[in-house]
Amino acid sequence: MNLPERQVAMVGDRLFTDILAGNRLGIFTILVEPIIHTDVMTSSFHPLRNFEVWVSEFLGASITHKRHRLPKVNKASGTKI
Repeated sequence: MNLPERQVAMVGDRLFTDILAGNRLGIFTILVEPIIHTDVMTSSFHPLRNFEVWVSEFLGASITHKRHRLPKVNKASGTKI
């Protein structure tokens, strides 16, 4: 595409692959939440991901899954409980 760095962005959920690569190339980077549930990703089978989460939290940017609580709804009336 032959675009200048100021017109390109790297979007990724991996701190040490996507974001680090984008920063080293001098392009704008966007760290997004992982698509895969992080309870699975941060198991002992993914030591690099565990380290990425630790480093991001140390730097003040959390990349762990946010648990959203939905309000309970009364099915009969449709109102929130």
